[in-house]
Amino acid sequence: MSAVARGEDGPAYILIVVAAYLYCAASMAVVGMIVPLIDVLAAARHLSPASIGMSISWFSMPAALGSFLFGVIVDRIGVRYAFLVSCVLILLGDGLVLGLPGLMSFRCGLLLSGCGYAFANTASPVLFMQYLPQESQRRRALAFWSTYAPAGYSMGLLAAIPFLHDGNWRAAWNGHALLIVLTATLILLFIRLLRAVPIVRGTTGPRPRLGLARVSLLSIILLGLAVALPNGVAYGTSLIAPHYLAMAHHISLQSSAATVAAIKIGMMLIGGFVVSLRTSTEGRAVRMFFVMGLLGFAAQVGLLLPSDSTVVAVGGLLVWSFVYSGLSGTAMAMLPNVATDEQHRGVVTATISQFSSLSSVVVPYVFFSIKSWNGFLLLDGLMLGIAGCAMLVLKKVCGGSRLGHLVRPAEEAPQG
Repeated sequence: MSAVARGEDGPAYILIVVAAYLYCAASMAVVGMIVPLIDVLAAARHLSPASIGMSISWFSMPAALGSFLFGVIVDRIGVRYAFLVSCVLILLGDGLVLGLPGLMSFRCGLLLSGCGYAFANTASPVLFMQYLPQESQRRRALAFWSTYAPAGYSMGLLAAIPFLHDGNWRAAWNGHALLIVLTATLILLFIRLLRAVPIVRGTTGPRPRLGLARVSLLSIILLGLAVALPNGVAYGTSLIAPHYLAMAHHISLQSSAATVAAIKIGMMLIGGFVVSLRTSTEGRAVRMFFVMGLLGFAAQVGLLLPSDSTVVAVGGLLVWSFVYSGLSGTAMAMLPNVATDEQHRGVVTATISQFSSLSSVVVPYVFFSIKSWNGFLLLDGLMLGIAGCAMLVLKKVCGGSRLGHLVRPAEEAPQG
């Protein structure tokens, strides 16, 4: 059997991770394309800008309300068909946005694109855990992949900026559809080339100290908190930073949106790459999470602490972009410790994603209710601290609770 068929070929492993990253980033880019084009889209559809802006929530609705359902479907149909369905849904969504006038067609298009995004967000971690043969590969892939959402949003923003004034906004959606088709084709091709890794259950290794159901539920909750709380801090920072910097330092991020988006993509990619090199084991992942948490709080202090230094404030914002990618990556690198049952990996992944979706609903109300910089810092420190404690407890809970060991050929499975 060839190296590619066994899943041991280095380039194939790297390319499937890159393809999944680009696909998920492209599926998220729809929101980034809409934001700068709100006025253009409103004029083209003879609608108010407010109605276009409020329609963005239709994209987030499927993942926010039905992540568990998408996980069940992915487990039932498998990752190959999940990506195929995702691609079809996103293309249908783009077609509605491009082809039909009116507000409801626009919102239904975003709803379909959001369903495609939810499938991709759930299927990608399952893809890595199912087809990458080594645990270190899967941890590194998950760490790098987890940074796609902010990078995808910024990518959409950059894709839309050239069409702000020439009226050719449809070209952005045509390019988006083309990228979706190309990356989905690559993913499906690599799935045909790679072989799923067989898993042999609980015949060797330490026994769980708690019942399996209790370990699984507790570990899902802990990892959900470790993923969602830094995501909440990142989302809250993105909400308050433009206004805070404009008020405290007279800096307009909107006037340099393209530059900020490009820098953000670069920082996220660098952070994801660096962290992916340091998360080959669960011990390294937990240690890296604590280091990134401390650095992240320091970046928040630099951003929010009243001072006369504009450089410190902007530097804090950029460092936070790097740190968030590290926090997200190190938390997701623990997913193989939690999603140990290959028949329910989609459900576990989707349930953990649900935590982030819920945090995105709550965060705006919490952050906009705070009026002082020290209140922001206190909340950020509390959320990062709870996430760190969750990671520490997760390592102890999952340290001895793996259900089995990965083997390459099935005949190597322990007997009995």
